[in-house]
Amino acid sequence: MKLLQVNKAHISYRLKTVLTPFNIILFIGLVLFALSLLIPFIWGLLTSFKYRLDYADNALGFPNPFYWQNYADAYNNFKVTVPFGASSATYTLLGMAVNSVIFSLGGALIQAFCCAFVAYAVAKFSDYKLSKLLYLVVIVAMILPIVGAQTSEIRILNGLGLYNTMFGVLFMKASFLGTYFLVFHAFFRGLPKDYFEAAQLDGAGNFSILFRLVLPMARNIIFIVTLLYFIGNWNDYNVTLLYAPSVPVLSYGLYEFNLSNNPDITSTPHKLAGAMIVFIPVFVLFCAFSKKLIEGNLTMGGVKE
Repeated sequence: MKLLQVNKAHISYRLKTVLTPFNIILFIGLVLFALSLLIPFIWGLLTSFKYRLDYADNALGFPNPFYWQNYADAYNNFKVTVPFGASSATYTLLGMAVNSVIFSLGGALIQAFCCAFVAYAVAKFSDYKLSKLLYLVVIVAMILPIVGAQTSEIRILNGLGLYNTMFGVLFMKASFLGTYFLVFHAFFRGLPKDYFEAAQLDGAGNFSILFRLVLPMARNIIFIVTLLYFIGNWNDYNVTLLYAPSVPVLSYGLYEFNLSNNPDITSTPHKLAGAMIVFIPVFVLFCAFSKKLIEGNLTMGGVKE
């Protein structure tokens, strides 16, 4: 009986601390924000299944009936013609999808590991002036907008013979600047020194500690950062358009698809069907790893006394 009374008192106390006016207003605001993101997506998905006349008569309702031909038309007309040497080349949706996977996954891995390696070096050798300088460079680069750097970058790629190649695009991703450098740096600075001292007593060098101890401990954060970079690269058409115009990706293909004057795909349902084709892979990826992203578990076991 006493235990039941204690539980009731505890629940009542928790409700009083949770159901404050600020928390209620915050909850309502977050719900409205979530709906503002969800409703346009649902409308776009439903509209992509409408026949053009059905959309004209029923822009906000359910498709009547579901018209799957929009996706077939979008798939068949999802093409981009790009300059290729003295001639031109036409990429279909599958060709652009292959380029997108190479660019998104390769760029994400390069970006994540560049950030991890440099952040580990800066965190481990924090007493060195070069480490402090690199940290300062990251902070300054995040504060100051760098405008007009594309021209010099294109000239550098031209000088190296990497312009208009996928390798050159991936080369441009080899940077440690950005927010995720600070995330890795904070993680590595928070690692107990006992791990490194124990490894050094066993005869491990700096590279052995990095690859056999530090990176396995940081696998969760590396995975999360790689996934976020992948999503960002998947939606990025500007980089390939500037540095590799002959290697189009799906995001650039979608840009051209929406500007197309082809009468077969000029309707709004067709445009949204093309957008959904590009969106579906990222959506499936997010659903598959949403728990990993939300949890963001960066904790680790302690050191035995």
